[in-house]
Amino acid sequence: MTNHISIGAITTPNPTLFVDMATLDATDPDAVEYLIQTQPPGSNWFYVNQFCSLLTTYWLNDPNSPQVYGLSNLVDAVKITAAGQLITLLGLDSQTKEAQLSIANASVVLPAAFVTALPTYPAGTKIWAGNNVHVLGFLITPSTTPGADVPLTYTAYDSNIGVVQLGLVLADLPQRLTKMGYTSLVVGVPA
Repeated sequence: MTNHISIGAITTPNPTLFVDMATLDATDPDAVEYLIQTQPPGSNWFYVNQFCSLLTTYWLNDPNSPQVYGLSNLVDAVKITAAGQLITLLGLDSQTKEAQLSIANASVVLPAAFVTALPTYPAGTKIWAGNNVHVLGFLITPSTTPGADVPLTYTAYDSNIGVVQLGLVLADLPQRLTKMGYTSLVVGVPA
């Protein structure tokens, strides 16, 4: 089946992918219409998913990503490709597997094991954290405070607001993950 994916009005960092339900019943199975847009385009259009899983992976893999990052940062061809991918990633399990394949040296880590291993992760470690509603990205970074025994910090990315937060206290990360119910973790440790 070939999907027709269009780009509409994107006014937020993490817009929605919609499907036109009228095209699902069409006699031509290759005529399913999808639209990337922030607001629902009409009564026949239904929510498929948002792009948080893929945007988080893109952000983790782009060392030069800007402080404000969202789908609008990508060229149209990449937006269309991402929408095609998103159509196949319809659950946390498939999104987790995709993140594991997309992040170098990555493995799926259980939350309890993550808390134990966190102090051993070096700067440059990438963390993709998901639940059934949303995905966040974290990058362990060297502290900006000079000193021999200064703890590492982390940078956080939330595609819903599109903002990158710098210099957060690494020791607070497990509490943040627990509070938000992030049970699916993919960790990529630098080689």
